[in-house]
Amino acid sequence: MPTENELKFVLKLDDQIEQKAKELGTCFKLEQGYLQAKSRLTVRVRRQLESKTGTASHLLQTKYKVKRSVQTGDSRIIEISTEISVRDFEDLWKKSKGKLLKNRYKIKSGVSDLYRQDDGSPWEEVWEIDFFKDQNSANYFIMAEVEIPEGITKPLFDMPEIIRENLLYRVPLGDSRFSNSRLGNQNFTASIYKSLVKKNERVLT
Repeated sequence: MPTENELKFVLKLDDQIEQKAKELGTCFKLEQGYLQAKSRLTVRVRRQLESKTGTASHLLQTKYKVKRSVQTGDSRIIEISTEISVRDFEDLWKKSKGKLLKNRYKIKSGVSDLYRQDDGSPWEEVWEIDFFKDQNSANYFIMAEVEIPEGITKPLFDMPEIIRENLLYRVPLGDSRFSNSRLGNQNFTASIYKSLVKKNERVLT
């Protein structure tokens, strides 16, 4: 089963970042809702529309956190994504909670023969920048993510310039405040962002 090993980075809330992201990567418009969102098990549905081609996919996704060591707290996250029909998506969407909208841009940073994808091909490192949208399509949070091979703790290639120049906070591994199921709550997310800005201002002064 695939194991998620993902690093997250909060970016400054600036609409110009999305304008630059449009020039670097393909945009995917995501609608996401949760059927279950607990500390160890998350089940969600997602509609993903690729803006360039108009191609839509509908997914049922499960994440499960497996604890491998009670003493050290060591764990891994299993993530499984299955394509479903439009009809199944619509029925599950009606029952889902914590719905959120976001634009995602994917930026490739390199390919390595030292590690392999699930299909055996060389590891391709792809950064994703998510722009969380309110009902008026305005950005209320921006977060970058990168998936790295299991067993390592940092990206294989340099962080893209657009992320490095706008970086506000590196999210510690396991910090549940930055799970998508919680970031869909705009009041909660606004409070987190405000605290990060204040923290950053104290560091700079």
